[in-house]
Amino acid sequence: MKKNLLIHLLLIIGLFSASLACGITFAGTGSNTEGGEDTEARKLQLTVQALQMTKAASSQNQQQSSQQQPTSQQQSSSGPTPTVSPTPLPCNKPKFQYETIPDNTEFDPGENFTKSWTIRNDGTCTWNTNYKLVFVSGDRMSDPVSKNFTETVNPGEITTISMTLSAPLVNGEYADYWVIESDKGEKFGNYWAKIRVGPPPAAFAVTSVQLSLDTGADPKVIAKITASAAGTVTYKWQDNGGVEKSGSVKFTAAGTKSISTAVVLGSGIWVKLYIDSPNHQWFGPINVP
Repeated sequence: MKKNLLIHLLLIIGLFSASLACGITFAGTGSNTEGGEDTEARKLQLTVQALQMTKAASSQNQQQSSQQQPTSQQQSSSGPTPTVSPTPLPCNKPKFQYETIPDNTEFDPGENFTKSWTIRNDGTCTWNTNYKLVFVSGDRMSDPVSKNFTETVNPGEITTISMTLSAPLVNGEYADYWVIESDKGEKFGNYWAKIRVGPPPAAFAVTSVQLSLDTGADPKVIAKITASAAGTVTYKWQDNGGVEKSGSVKFTAAGTKSISTAVVLGSGIWVKLYIDSPNHQWFGPINVP
């Protein structure tokens, strides 16, 4: 590119010299004033034209150089694009679809039922009949330790695995857990059956409080507390004289228990009882004559 610029400059200088040579006269001393002024003007015009041509040639060469050399960003972007390899699928990959017997379904004691799981083979290995469902933990609801698949399941196919179970004889909540074991001993998946035998337990609550006054040798206010289930009742006595007494009573089952607080007859006070837990509720008051 520099060579091209040098050639242009040499051509321009040659043209300029030739133009000057054409303006020189060898006859006489140049005493013709009008002719001398014309020659000087012509020299000035040729000089300006030569400078303009040099500037134009330099600008053209710079433009060509910019077009021919790519930027560093263009050079880097034209490099090869790295390829990303997809993550290979595992041999055994189950995909849960749906199940029967939702969690916490209620059964009678000893009632039989069938729990089923429908899954899809999303791996690359075929599940043959040597694959099996294996018990790993739980309450063993009369279920076998393991159960083999009854059909071959190819990748992408769906199958249903079932277990015949029996509800325990005692009311309560129960759960069994299984996994799938391959013909090579690999364990995968996580499946369970969760049931409840009998009705759900009653919520613990104080259902009633009956207040009465005992005017015997040791006057007192008696409270008969009835609870719906086993639990601990916490309470607080209060009278309008500013006296407070706290305590608790434990129930091992649903039933009624009595508590009391001493009073003075003839004091003209009233007494009431606050059940803090589980009710957060006031009962009373009862007047003490």
